[in-house]
Amino acid sequence: MNLIEQCDVDLQAIDMSVWKAPVAAYIGERSGGVHLTQIIAKLWFGSLPAGDPARLQKEAELQEEIGDIHGERSYPLRMALGVAWERWAAGLYPEMVWQPGEFTRDGITGSPDGISEYCGMPVIDEFKFTFKSSNPEKRPILRETLWMWQISGYLAITGSTLARLHTLYVNGDYRHPYTPIYRLYTLELKEEERERLWTAMFVPVAQEMSSAGI
Repeated sequence: MNLIEQCDVDLQAIDMSVWKAPVAAYIGERSGGVHLTQIIAKLWFGSLPAGDPARLQKEAELQEEIGDIHGERSYPLRMALGVAWERWAAGLYPEMVWQPGEFTRDGITGSPDGISEYCGMPVIDEFKFTFKSSNPEKRPILRETLWMWQISGYLAITGSTLARLHTLYVNGDYRHPYTPIYRLYTLELKEEERERLWTAMFVPVAQEMSSAGI
């Protein structure tokens, strides 16, 4: 994955005045079969058993990923905030097809947040609401493994090589006073690398899960 561009979006009053509520292109129940999110979870935890120190560390990182600082009781609110962010931000891009529905390849199904177009090529749009720091010295965007796996999978399923990652850092870079930052990343995954990842990483896990009846 290559980072082509990143910029902090400085929203102005005029942006609010032209904002239009997006309408989901697809509203339906999730289909059966193996989904990309299940594969990513399997890859993340591997075969580490419950209670294993390495698994506990990964669980802690996943909790940081979703902002789980107050336990499970905060999950519905965090989810609501993430959904609200995605829907609001999608309204800034009238050319985007928001919630386009499911795409399937090799028995693996994925549902990207949105799809746009650039020079006749589809561009995947993904939205993230996070409590992590926006400081790239703490964690460069390309080291956000879960996010990169998800985007790589969507690119492979849809046959695209470009993605836009719309990230809301709730606490900014954690310098007082905390100021939210909307950072937009443009990412590229070359076709050769995309196909290698798909064949070597995603498909074998999907086959394993299907054989296990998952």
